[in-house]
Amino acid sequence: MSNGGVRPSVSMERLDADAVCEKCGTVNPEETLLCKTCGNNLRDQRARRVLLEQVDEAEGPSLWGGVWVGRLAVIFGILILIWVAINLTNIEDFMVGAQTTTLGDARVFWSGAREQAFDKLAAELKANPVTPQEVELALSQPAPTNTYDGRYVLVPRGQLQRIPIGQAIVKTEGATVRFIAQFNGVAAELRGEAKSEGPARLAARDTAGVYSNGDYYGASGFAQAAESGGFECLGLCDLSDETYSAIAYRIP
Repeated sequence: MSNGGVRPSVSMERLDADAVCEKCGTVNPEETLLCKTCGNNLRDQRARRVLLEQVDEAEGPSLWGGVWVGRLAVIFGILILIWVAINLTNIEDFMVGAQTTTLGDARVFWSGAREQAFDKLAAELKANPVTPQEVELALSQPAPTNTYDGRYVLVPRGQLQRIPIGQAIVKTEGATVRFIAQFNGVAAELRGEAKSEGPARLAARDTAGVYSNGDYYGASGFAQAAESGGFECLGLCDLSDETYSAIAYRIP
């Protein structure tokens, strides 16, 4: 697959993890998420280590100062995300596999037997795009996450200003959940098929692709219902070695 093209305008985060596993001592490749020997979560390990170092450096009364309270708020948010990740064992398995294998052939979603179903979804989204009024409603009153079907607005993950970066549409047929996402400002489209792997959790294991600037790129990812509403989406793409992330809010 070609490595050229325009990258989708979604927020991205690099895998910020330790290289040396504290459990088995294995030296892993840089930015590996899970230990290749024992499966230990290296990003979780790093977060714990950084937290302990910050606590050790704190001095007596200053521990409860305004600056430290602010730091605790940030650390608490990080720990919440880590807690979610620890409980998503199937997702961790996917991330290990995605780091060691080539992602699937994306062309299958724009040709052959799958093309008609996805073209129908794309036409539906084009005929009924998400409006600014719907975006405002979806963000202020998140719809229940007990169903996947519908249209979505995509916003950056981990940013205070939730400015839309795209829209999506999802449709369930039997055990398969088909989805299409389109991104603002770039001629890029994401298509894929996902399977349920637990309550309000979907995974597309090498069953997604991106079309951008005339090229096709394999992709994998997952979506997990967030406590604050919407679905946290995280994925990998042959476009780069970075992680793509966003929050998807269903239009009520």
